Amino acid sequence: MQALFLEEKPWLAADWPLADRFIAGTTLTASPLVNEGFNLARHVADTPERVAAARMLFATHLPPDARPLWLSQVHSATVWQAADYQAGCEGDALISRTARDVPVVMTADCLPVLLADEAATVWAAVHAGWPGLSKGILAATIAAMNVPPQRLFAWIGPCIRQDNYEVDELFFQRFATLDTRFAVAFRANRPGHWLADLPAIARLQLHDAGLPATQITDCGLCSYADPRFFSHRRNGAQAGRMASFIVATV
Repeated sequence: MQALFLEEKPWLAADWPLADRFIAGTTLTASPLVNEGFNLARHVADTPERVAAARMLFATHLPPDARPLWLSQVHSATVWQAADYQAGCEGDALISRTARDVPVVMTADCLPVLLADEAATVWAAVHAGWPGLSKGILAATIAAMNVPPQRLFAWIGPCIRQDNYEVDELFFQRFATLDTRFAVAFRANRPGHWLADLPAIARLQLHDAGLPATQITDCGLCSYADPRFFSHRRNGAQAGRMASFIVATV
């Protein structure tokens, strides 16, 4: 674990237009298994000592005096401001306006979405699983950032992609009923089952919230297919969690 994370680039850097203003991206892992990989979550099948060591090592790669802000994620539409943050608070998005406060979300197939304005006055990390997308977590975060959404940029990090994300008819109907446009994000598979494209739903929601399509970047990587990432769909209880994070450098 330590050898991996002490490399020059221990994470997948966000490939978006704001790369010169932020340290942002998703951590990598040497193994997709929780007891071997670089896991940062306390709620999975890992020891408290390993998680504590991983979090300490993660923090050494952040700017001096920066503090990662870890949420207790509950698949909600709850958004926290860093100024109000308390350890263990429940929610799925966190907004910062100071370089000291580093929003972090953990995923293992769900979408990590990073948001920021070009002037680097406000930035956020969002845990957007399918429940959060259905509840409007992205729109809620954008509204709470309190800047014109046309000034915001988004990066969608590694997550499970359509070829590997089979869902049932109830899942399909849930989103098709929510917005008929979401139907294009599903491809029929075997009878009664569909392949879901959650990033496509996220892009529609980001655009609806006011972000220009040209300011939405999707890394295109699949957490299920790529062994550098944890995947709950692939490894179940043996999956750890990656961290996606963002902090301003200007």
